[in-house]
Amino acid sequence: MTKFNCIAVLSCFLLIFWRCGTGNEIIDPEGLPDPEKPRFEFAVKLDNRKFEHFQHISPAGQVTELKETEVEKYFGQDMAYALPLEIKATKDSTFILKDGGITEAYKSKWEGGKLYFSMAADDQWELFGERGKDTEFKTSLNFYILRNEQPSMTNIAKGHVYNLESYKSLRTSVSMEVFWLTYGLLYK
Repeated sequence: MTKFNCIAVLSCFLLIFWRCGTGNEIIDPEGLPDPEKPRFEFAVKLDNRKFEHFQHISPAGQVTELKETEVEKYFGQDMAYALPLEIKATKDSTFILKDGGITEAYKSKWEGGKLYFSMAADDQWELFGERGKDTEFKTSLNFYILRNEQPSMTNIAKGHVYNLESYKSLRTSVSMEVFWLTYGLLYK
């Protein structure tokens, strides 16, 4: 009986190896990437970061200019993880690569030299940035802290957005305090 078991096991192995093929089969090239064609239609790396402004807007609406040296006090390491180091785009997707191996992916579209992306399912398009001369790409990165203090509670929100022209769209209440920081970013 053991001789029969050995022959059966050996036959199974031979059948499996025979079914795997010799490696000389013709592979259908459809779907294989073309090594000559780049995967991304557009790819740039961060070249320059420029401090534009840092403001505190009091609940009364008074605007105070803050210095760049105060950024870490309010935002700590947020800049390190939010700053896009590379931007890569296909015709309908944009990938933003950040420090720490973070990659964000968005549905996107080009209109003229402007790149728009959508984060919502309802296809609301937001301006991400625009091409400059040659291979340049420009955008701005805005950080914010929103503080809304009420008699029964205090709400604080902290985040970042791209190309925010004014803090006014963030301020949803007249009693809201806003810290608003903007950096201009240039990619090549």
